[in-house]
Amino acid sequence: MRQLSPIVLGIAFAAVVVAVRAIARRLPIPPPILQVAAGFLIGLLPGVSIPPLEPDVVFFVFLPPILWAAAFFTSLRDFNRYRRPIGLLVIGLVLAASRIENPNVAPGPSLGAAQRRP
Repeated sequence: MRQLSPIVLGIAFAAVVVAVRAIARRLPIPPPILQVAAGFLIGLLPGVSIPPLEPDVVFFVFLPPILWAAAFFTSLRDFNRYRRPIGLLVIGLVLAASRIENPNVAPGPSLGAAQRRP
């Protein structure tokens, strides 16, 4: 089976995202749920492979616009109201991820804390 060029793959991906977003506006289902379902269905198609993607591309190309949009549309009143649960989730999930990744490392370095040697 022949491989699609990255440009064609990117255009097809953008078309699917726009179509799913347009469909989601007409349904009472949140768009991210429909996007995940569409991605799952695309993954089930025979002959569709996962394109290689460098982590730097994700961190420098895809993640900043997503975070900017989320921060731009966040209500400051709601953020201040839920500041404590957000902080606890951030710290707790970092600790959990560091424990899962390497259970032998102390949790301090994962939080950016400096540790003294005894």
